[in-house]
Amino acid sequence: MRVIIIKKLKNENTLFFKVYIIILSIVLGTIIYGILNITFSNEQKKYMDFSSNWFYETEEVNLNEIYKYSEIKKTIPKLEHDKELFLIVKNAYVNIYIDNEFVYKHEGYNKELFGDTPGTYFIKINMLKEDSGKEITLSIDKNYEYKTGKIKKIYIGEASDFLLDFVFSGLLSIIISSMIFFLGITLIVIFVPLRIKRKISLKIIYLGLFAIAMGTYLISSTKLLQLLSGNDYLYHMISEISMLLISIPIILFLNSTFGKFCKKKSIILICLVSVLNFIICYLLHVLGISNLHETSILTHFTCISCGIYILFICVKVLIKGNSKEKQHALGFICFSLSVLLDIFIFYLGMLEEATLYTKFGVLTFLCIEGSQFAVEYIKKYKKQARTELLSKLAYHDGLTDLLNRTSFMEDMKKLKDTKTGLIAVIDVNNLKQVNDNIGHTEGDELIINVANSLKISLSEIGKCYRIGGDEFVFISTEKDIEDKFKECLSNLLKELQKYNTKDSKFITSIALGYSIINENNCIDQAFEMADSNMYKNKIKIKEKQKKLK
Repeated sequence: MRVIIIKKLKNENTLFFKVYIIILSIVLGTIIYGILNITFSNEQKKYMDFSSNWFYETEEVNLNEIYKYSEIKKTIPKLEHDKELFLIVKNAYVNIYIDNEFVYKHEGYNKELFGDTPGTYFIKINMLKEDSGKEITLSIDKNYEYKTGKIKKIYIGEASDFLLDFVFSGLLSIIISSMIFFLGITLIVIFVPLRIKRKISLKIIYLGLFAIAMGTYLISSTKLLQLLSGNDYLYHMISEISMLLISIPIILFLNSTFGKFCKKKSIILICLVSVLNFIICYLLHVLGISNLHETSILTHFTCISCGIYILFICVKVLIKGNSKEKQHALGFICFSLSVLLDIFIFYLGMLEEATLYTKFGVLTFLCIEGSQFAVEYIKKYKKQARTELLSKLAYHDGLTDLLNRTSFMEDMKKLKDTKTGLIAVIDVNNLKQVNDNIGHTEGDELIINVANSLKISLSEIGKCYRIGGDEFVFISTEKDIEDKFKECLSNLLKELQKYNTKDSKFITSIALGYSIINENNCIDQAFEMADSNMYKNKIKIKEKQKKLK
């Protein structure tokens, strides 16, 4: 009946825990939804869209094809007070004039390091009330002829309000990307030490490296870092380089997860292609021949190859694999399809955001793999803990936690040829009387008192064993140990006396005999002599007790 009640309580605990997790998820979801849907009323928004009605001579300009023009112009509307002009520019260099007076010039950069495009960057300049009705000119630098140059948006008003809107609009992306990045860091920090100790395989390290590379790419792709730091070239380069680092760890992780379904030659080929892609793209960038943005088509090709191969392996797993392998396959499928979909959309130019589905696919993949790994690790840990417990029980005494008789017998065999050291035999006095007159619980307490005293006094110079109900053995193989042993023996007697107070139900005392191990006295002979000396000491103690009576 008691077992049934306990099982019911455990089931109810599990149920309530699951319900609590659901409630917590709803609360967190509500908070995140509230944060992401913070909006500003039209009265609060102090900026307006300034992107339309720009002209090159008499031709109205398409800002998405700004690379076609040398300059574009527009009349500044009437300003009630000083404003700010804010531009989001991609793959184009823009200089700004107001009535032919220079007001902004794009800053220089280290072309050898960063290449010749900053990717997406932001321009903010002050516009005075006196500039109302003047002509503003955006001069497009034609030294950079990459045909994807565009001006995404132009706003006029309060830049701080626009920046706040921009940050909130990308908040979900930065949260998910940061989660992926820090999950990778966590995996590396926690599991690299375990790998060094050879307690885990490299599999989880591959997953951590993938998460770091993917998280870095996704964070830099949000453009918030460029906006906040102003270092456009650096974060654009980080974004492009991190994309080069994604393929190898995910393929190695795939091979570690589905080794029996993957062909070794295919894995080597894809990894080799990924390495060559990195070398080619990086060298072309450093040599100034073609920047990382221009060679991104090679990187996308590598990613597409990886994605298709992953899907191919996952189909094989879904057909032939077990239930556990199929769960892993679902995570890989979510990741691969999301990446392939984003690359497809990117080349169609359907959406502005290049990682819309990737971040959700990667997060789903990591959650599935993380939960699977957690379950596997907990099972492995429990199994290892059970093995260690059984091993400890095999060689340790359950009552005192000292080494037991089995351990003593094995060590005696190992030390058969030793020529130095000391062996002592210790017997607990009056254990039978305590058991018979007071109880076995107090008898166990007496044994534990003696064992604890032995640990405190002798464990630093040798090993202590409990080889019988009231019999203990101490062995040391140190040279010239006798003087040190006598000092420790004095400490042992002091430790035993601590248990003998006015309130004690029994007297804690021992009989002890020892013998030196040397060339003329092997360990077996020394043990017999120590045992004999212990009995002599026990007789002396009993005779002394009789005289006191």
